[in-house]
Amino acid sequence: MNKLEKIKRRNFVFTIISYVISALLGAFGLSLIITSIIGDYLGAGNAIKEAEAATPDILGMHLSWRFYGLILVVIAVVILLITVFVTSKKSADAQRIEKTRSNRTSLKLENIENKENN
Repeated sequence: MNKLEKIKRRNFVFTIISYVISALLGAFGLSLIITSIIGDYLGAGNAIKEAEAATPDILGMHLSWRFYGLILVVIAVVILLITVFVTSKKSADAQRIEKTRSNRTSLKLENIENKENN
């Protein structure tokens, strides 16, 4: 494998890992939100509400699982957006480099043909 292929493969692996992490965080966040909503409608004294009440306080505030789920979903979206922007930037750079190389090669071929004709 040459250097360009190694870089492309590393970028591909980074992209896949980032997508998987983002998907897992988003799915876990959504499951927390849905579980909290289900716990609200089951009535008083259910296991979901007891577990939610036993969740440790952060910064002196008692937060529900909906809030934790929302935080995880937002983090997943931020990771996804960063991954998409970085991947698109690298792809645009690769296309620009390839276009520059092809233009340079065509100019060299034209110069060679002009020298042969003269």
